[in-house]
Amino acid sequence: PKGRALKLATTAEVSSGEASIGALEQFDINMREESRKRRRNVFGAPEWRRHRSTSRYSRHIGSMFTSSIIKGLAPPVSFFTVLAAAYIAADTYGDAYGFTSSLVLPMAPFSLTASALSLLLVFRTNSSYGRWWEARKIWGGLLNRCRDFCRQGLTWFPEDKPELKAQLVRYTQAFAVGLKVHLRPDDEDMRAELSEILEEDELELALSKVHVPNHLLKMLNNIVNQAGLDPILASRMDDNITEFEDDLGKCERIFKTPIPLAYTRMTSRFLIIWLVLLPMALIKDMGWEAVPAEALISFLLLGIEDIGVQVEEPFSIISCEGICTSVITNTDAMLSTDTSDKSVVRLDGGVAILGASGPNRSLAGSSSNAGMERQLMESQAAVAQAQVEAKETAAQLSEMKAKLEAMEQKTSAHKSEAMEG
Repeated sequence: PKGRALKLATTAEVSSGEASIGALEQFDINMREESRKRRRNVFGAPEWRRHRSTSRYSRHIGSMFTSSIIKGLAPPVSFFTVLAAAYIAADTYGDAYGFTSSLVLPMAPFSLTASALSLLLVFRTNSSYGRWWEARKIWGGLLNRCRDFCRQGLTWFPEDKPELKAQLVRYTQAFAVGLKVHLRPDDEDMRAELSEILEEDELELALSKVHVPNHLLKMLNNIVNQAGLDPILASRMDDNITEFEDDLGKCERIFKTPIPLAYTRMTSRFLIIWLVLLPMALIKDMGWEAVPAEALISFLLLGIEDIGVQVEEPFSIISCEGICTSVITNTDAMLSTDTSDKSVVRLDGGVAILGASGPNRSLAGSSSNAGMERQLMESQAAVAQAQVEAKETAAQLSEMKAKLEAMEQKTSAHKSEAMEG
């Protein structure tokens, strides 16, 4: 019975601990994970003006109590604040209750270790920022590649294959959106996102694949092959598909590989131990004032460490949906204006309407003939000039050859004189 009672008590303690951890995790999900969606900022001119304004100081102070970062730090900061109050209470009133142990520590160990703690925090935040910036550059390059790839396809694909052009644009858009969902597997649904872009049979085929973005790239390659392009042009488009594949691999590398966990764990352990013992060094000089001091110091140091952790996984805070929207709107505009863009060309400073009839076609033909005649005359003049330059070069070579022969004769004569001497 005693063993069973002990086991039940232990089980109850474990369950209570798991419940408290589960409550903290739920708090993080409700407070912090959801707030990451609000950090996907896209700046324009008004946002930059507001960002540079000196009113940012009052604005940032005023938003302290509504900040999700600060709210998320409430549990650990509260713990260290209560712990500091308990230390001071025990040191102040311990004698009355027979508690005579001193809780005072010298400040020297904290002064010596503060620089090491600072280095760990700086490394953490710099490494996380580097990952965030690399991810942002990848997605910026992806937007440029999507535009360039569609431009190539709409320009080079045969005019009698408009369906193939439309499919190229659809799959380019689908790849950008599919990559976004691929990097946010818990927050977004692939079917819901792609159903607005792909047709029904295309959507079902994509969702049946294990790796949707990779399948979309394979389909882009098939579309290019179906266009029957010149091998050089097809190779240029294949280079862009390869760049898409590289962007996919780079994103997966960042998403699946965190900063070495030893750094994160050591920084957390160092910081917690440092903050737990810090009130004992503050008691002697500050007394009860050590409680707000501990709260402020823990808030600042934990905030710096937490920013590094929050930024480490960048794809849930980068505005990937803003970039996907740019891909969709830009490529749709290119497709919708493809015919009208190609309907007007410049010839000899005039405007010729392709496919027109009557006077416009005659004007285009006459302008074209005049241009060809001028080009022919320019080519003939260039050939004549080249012939003149060739003759001048031949004369210079003959002169140089004569000089070389004369020098050789002089050299032979000197050698003969030297041998006779």
